[in-house]
Amino acid sequence: MRDSIVKEYLALLDSVAWADSLSPQHKLLVAYNNNDTVVLIKEIQSLRSAITESRKYPNPTSCFEPQAINKYGFAEAFRFQYSAAFCDQSVNITVGERNDSVLIYGYHYTHNYMTDSCVSVDSSKRLLAKTQWLEIRSSIDRADFWGLKVRNGISGMDGSSLAVTGYQRPINAFQGRYNRISRWAAEKSALGESFKLVLEMSGIKVPCFHY
Repeated sequence: MRDSIVKEYLALLDSVAWADSLSPQHKLLVAYNNNDTVVLIKEIQSLRSAITESRKYPNPTSCFEPQAINKYGFAEAFRFQYSAAFCDQSVNITVGERNDSVLIYGYHYTHNYMTDSCVSVDSSKRLLAKTQWLEIRSSIDRADFWGLKVRNGISGMDGSSLAVTGYQRPINAFQGRYNRISRWAAEKSALGESFKLVLEMSGIKVPCFHY
């Protein structure tokens, strides 16, 4: 069943003009479908080499980012990443429920306009009350997060950027859920209200954010 699905998927990709047959994902699927272990081993070696080289030469323009949202052991979690035009600061905030605890991790970045480099990172960790988590969950439900499209087609030159990631861990027959929504100038939306609520609970203060 799995192999027949992969074969049909590749056939469909080959039938459309916009499919990129040179992408690494496509090449790996083709190699798997053809049982081409030489290509698969070569791709693994190439990836290992790239990871080793990246660790030797850290990128000074990038900020440290927290681990993947599914690595915290949360049963359910949400991550908010926000930046605004004409503001040299941004945030990355993760909040989630683990056992009987609700934790919120905040990363507050300062950037250099001229070089687009990360000047500093302030991190924080807080324990939230169960009532605060329920407030966040209610806000997420009002925004219909799980029903939203990844993008809504609205963008602009200035304004702000908000990305919200949601994760629910698989439990028994429930397969779990993952979604990532990106919005431009979302402050007036229900999703923007969710971000402002989480930002307030994180304790991070950024005067130049657009509210």
